[in-house]
Amino acid sequence: MMKLVFSIAIISCSFLAQAQIKFGALVGFNHNMPKYETLGDSLNNQTVSGKSFSGGLFGSYELHDNFELMAELLISGRHHNSTLIVEKSKNGLTFYEEHFSSVGTVNFELPILASVKKDFRKGRYGDKKTISGFAGPVFMMHLSDSYYRSSGYRKTVYNQESIETEELTESPIDYRGINLGFIAGVQYEFAFGLRAGVRFQTNFMNENTNTNFSIRYSQLQLNLGYTIFK
Repeated sequence: MMKLVFSIAIISCSFLAQAQIKFGALVGFNHNMPKYETLGDSLNNQTVSGKSFSGGLFGSYELHDNFELMAELLISGRHHNSTLIVEKSKNGLTFYEEHFSSVGTVNFELPILASVKKDFRKGRYGDKKTISGFAGPVFMMHLSDSYYRSSGYRKTVYNQESIETEELTESPIDYRGINLGFIAGVQYEFAFGLRAGVRFQTNFMNENTNTNFSIRYSQLQLNLGYTIFK
């Protein structure tokens, strides 16, 4: 029994001695792609677009020459503008509505990623570069949010037109405190520590808990990082 424990200890120490640990900083640009649904129907006549930024720290633990685990601690913003236009006509009455809203949130995010990588050099003595693909879950915590909405209502009755406007800053969105998502992407790392990557992130659950409508986020992210310690 002692011989088995001793053997396991030797193997574990040898494994840890060969493992490489890296720490660094990471910043990102997010292209946000929220999807709205109301009572089960997608709002196809709604125009949505948005951009935001993220930043934080990362750490990676090399388990093998071609495999490592990565974790990130990020503060990530989500922002989008949306325009919803509704136009109806019946019995000589025409109703036209245009709703503009600006929605923003700030989340704490913890991605846990498994990475498969390949090292290569240009020539026998060239600097080592690494390309990798990664995927894994991301845990999210809602920190803060902002909301602004401007609505215009135009009603035409037998060529007589009336216009009303309305502004709202109190958010009708009940945000979920904790959410879970998934990340997949690719990354290129230079020998001197700079890394650049692109990734896709989507939520497993809706962003909000409202019963009459839902928001589901996806993001396309461009990231730059730098390894500070390795």
